[in-house]
Amino acid sequence: MRRWSSLLAVVTFAACSRANPEERATPPAAPPPGVTQVGADAAPVAPSRTLAVAQGDGSVVLMQVIGDRLESGPTLTEVGWNFGWLDRRTLVALGPSTDADASVRRWVDGVRQPDLVVRREAWPAYGRALWLVGANEIWLAGCRDESDVAPCARPTYARLWPAPVEVGERAPGPDARPIDSSVPYPLPPEGPAPAGATVTLRPDPKDHARTTVRCEAGGSRTEETVLAIFDNPREEGAWSFAAPAVRWIATSTPRYEVSFDATNPVGGRYRIYHYAAPCEESGLRALAWLGDELWAEQSSAVDATWTVYRSGRALGTFAGTMVR
Repeated sequence: MRRWSSLLAVVTFAACSRANPEERATPPAAPPPGVTQVGADAAPVAPSRTLAVAQGDGSVVLMQVIGDRLESGPTLTEVGWNFGWLDRRTLVALGPSTDADASVRRWVDGVRQPDLVVRREAWPAYGRALWLVGANEIWLAGCRDESDVAPCARPTYARLWPAPVEVGERAPGPDARPIDSSVPYPLPPEGPAPAGATVTLRPDPKDHARTTVRCEAGGSRTEETVLAIFDNPREEGAWSFAAPAVRWIATSTPRYEVSFDATNPVGGRYRIYHYAAPCEESGLRALAWLGDELWAEQSSAVDATWTVYRSGRALGTFAGTMVR
C-alpha cells in the first residue's frame, strides 16, 4: 500500500512624544511574524529549523534549514521510527518495545542524553506509545491487558518528564501529540483554492471505492477513483472505503488533499491522505507539513527523494523514509 502520511507574535510600537512634533521619530517597521531581523538595516532572515530525517536502518540524519539553504548535520543512531521534537532542540524517541522496562531516548542539539526509564514493576503496560505535551512533558501510554486491541479497554499512562515519574490512569491533556510512525506528519492547515482550479467529488453511493476525484485547471482535467488513489490492485474487493473528502492546503505552491478511511478484512481502520498538484497525473508519495512556512514533498519516483520548500521556493533535496 502506498503510504501517505500528520505562531504568531504581534508587537505594537508606540512613538514617544517630543516637544517639537517635527522631531518625532518614526518607529522602524516590524519584521513579519516568525521572521528574525538583526541590526537596524538588516534584511529579514527566516527562522532556522532542524529537521530529523529517518533512514532505513533506524538512524536519523539532522538537516539544518538556515535561511534559504539546507545543510546536512550529524547522524544519530538507535532512534527507530517513533520519534518527534519536544522543542526545537530536543529530539525524543520511544525505546525498543522488546525491552521489559519502558524507556524514552533523548538528544539535545544532537547530543545523547540519559534515557528516561520506568520499570516494568512500576508500570506493567503493553503496546507502549509515546506522547508529547507542549514543549516540556514526555508521556507514555499503554494498555493494562496484553490481549487488548485498539481502542484500549483499560488504558494506563506514565509521565516520564519532568521528574519525578508519575503512573496511573490520568491521561495527558487535550494538546498531547501522539508520536506514531503510522501517522508521521501533522496535517497541513487548509488554504484557499488557487485561481482557475477546482477539485470536486463525483460520488458513487453504492461503492465509495468508485467515487471519482476530478481536478480541472488551466484547460487540463484529471479523474481518479478512490481505489486508484489507494493503489493496491491485489487488495481490490478486500478493503472497504468511507466517503472521501477533498480540500486545498496552505502551501504557497498549490496542493490539494484527498482523505478517506480504509478498512481491511479483519476490521483494522486506516486514515489515508493523498496529496497532489493541480491536475497532475501522479500524486506525491507523501507531504510533510513542518511549520514556519516549511513543508517537504516526497516524489512518487523510484528513489523517493524529499524536497524541502519555504514559501514556494525549493531549498534542497535529501533521501530518507520520513522527515519531522
